[in-house]
Amino acid sequence: MMAKVKICGLRRREDIEYANTLLPDYIGFVFANSRRRVTPDEAKILSALLDKRVGAVGVFVDEEPETVSDVAAKCGLKAVQLHGFEDAEYIKSLRRKLPRECEIWKAASVRKPEDIAAAPLKYVDRLVLDAYSPDARGGTGKCFDWSVLKNTRIGLPFFVAGGINTENIGAALSAAKGNDSAFGIDVSSGVETAGQKDFQKMKKIIAAVRGFNN
Repeated sequence: MMAKVKICGLRRREDIEYANTLLPDYIGFVFANSRRRVTPDEAKILSALLDKRVGAVGVFVDEEPETVSDVAAKCGLKAVQLHGFEDAEYIKSLRRKLPRECEIWKAASVRKPEDIAAAPLKYVDRLVLDAYSPDARGGTGKCFDWSVLKNTRIGLPFFVAGGINTENIGAALSAAKGNDSAFGIDVSSGVETAGQKDFQKMKKIIAAVRGFNN
């Protein structure tokens, strides 16, 4: 497993400067309701400042396909990450509208292996496996039971998300390693201090992933 790392929820110029210094594989802009939410205009400005070696991903929840595709084009997104109840028909429609080079990632809220199996795979490039919450579609800072990854066949490359931080990153990487479809780690609140991205925590997470790859 050659793990990738995505740092989600960037919203300040300082966050972009951190990313340009540390060079994660991806960063995420949240366009859904969240304290980390940015507008398309804000994301366009931040994306223009981002090192081209880092891919920008947009996070959406049950947004109109036309809106998602417009934002993807405006902000130069490398992928759109869908955290709502988007089904295969929605994803098919979105695929036709997106820029050709823009991937579609679909989040699955995981409590048991069947939750992963239920995720729509057609027209999707990658999965993002996140913790289930009855109150939020991602961004909860909670982990799911990573042991479900060990014996679950997953039909697409996937990110492990939810509650990953500087203390448990090694365990998250080890759990993901046990599955042939593992692709990377997605972190947000685990690299924050007092609600803001923390350079040192970002550095530690990215170093752990790079070290794991070596």
